[in-house]
Amino acid sequence: MVMTPRIYLPPEDQRETSVTLDPEQSQYLCQALRLRVGEALLVFDGGGRRRRARLVSADRKSAKIELLESEPGLPVGSLALTLVQGVATGDRMDWIIEKAVEIGVRTIVPVMCERGGVKLSEDRARKRHLHWQRIAVAACRQCGRDDLPALHPVQALPAWLRQRALPATGTDLSFMMAPGAVASLASLLAASAAPAASDQPPGDADNTTAVTILVGPESGLNQAETDAAIAAGFTPAGLGQRVLRTETAGLVAATVAQVVLGDLH
Repeated sequence: MVMTPRIYLPPEDQRETSVTLDPEQSQYLCQALRLRVGEALLVFDGGGRRRRARLVSADRKSAKIELLESEPGLPVGSLALTLVQGVATGDRMDWIIEKAVEIGVRTIVPVMCERGGVKLSEDRARKRHLHWQRIAVAACRQCGRDDLPALHPVQALPAWLRQRALPATGTDLSFMMAPGAVASLASLLAASAAPAASDQPPGDADNTTAVTILVGPESGLNQAETDAAIAAGFTPAGLGQRVLRTETAGLVAATVAQVVLGDLH
């Protein structure tokens, strides 16, 4: 099945039915995809909604589209998955964010850790955040997802642990990936699934399960960070006998959570 081309336009850019696209979007449609005048595309707004559209003017610098009728977006699952990721070196963080979006992670929190090999000034952190947002948009565009995940600014892990807000309703489960942990993530999630279902009041519309996964950077969390995470409600969990790299551990953990509690079946 051929997938209809997709672009991202926030709601404020959809106020008129005729929209002139910026050079990046125009180049993507006209040069990368070679879309022709009159051909169809889909527009998603990052909040779970999408609209049909057609290309009116094929210009690589300022293409124009006509917005048409709305249609149902891809359903958002009942698993609210948060990945708290120790900032990794090189392009590993780009890859982590791209794949986390594809898997269905709803919130991504990049955190600076004591043993991390990345030191970011305020200006560099801001530029990295904008860069990662573009990666998240491109990943949504590719995988058919209509809801753009929340991408938090870079912050220190201890600061995030002190101020993190737990959901007011539903079930919250927090796990810290720890090589050598006694219990596996899969077993902990499976054990939590049945009690969470039995505790849900009949007819309650809010059956969201919130799962937060914490992964350290390449050298892992130090003892103080580990203790702080445990004090904040995180349970150490393992991912088998092998030690996974930071760019692998979080994505494997997110996939396990999706298989056990989410929409990867």
